Amino acid sequence: MALQAQIRAVPLSAWYEDKFIRFLEKDKILHIFTIYDLRRFRDKTKVWIAFKNDEICGYTFIFDDSIVHTHGTVESIETLMECISLERAFFVIEKDHMNVVERFYRPEGPTDEASMGEYHKILRFKTET
Repeated sequence: MALQAQIRAVPLSAWYEDKFIRFLEKDKILHIFTIYDLRRFRDKTKVWIAFKNDEICGYTFIFDDSIVHTHGTVESIETLMECISLERAFFVIEKDHMNVVERFYRPEGPTDEASMGEYHKILRFKTET
């Protein structure tokens, strides 16, 4: 029986930056906020990267100590959530991450009345050709 590879989380540093930027640039639309915030607001952006077998399998970034974005496998988010030490935060998460995030934080409610009871997501569209 083979041992399953462990996921390890590390903060973004010069050591990992080139690899992380290449990872983000594979899908610039999905990672637009991460790319923008790292370029424009580096001092307000904290990133944790999850690795499995030396490959990036997920990341979380925290903007301005208040907004947390999660991307990657559910397994990676389970590890990355341990790195977040905010008492309260707005989360921008993938639908599959909801159960993991709710083990660490409880929803307080929507950010505005119009979105009460709604789950919002961004979809990528393409034209029919």
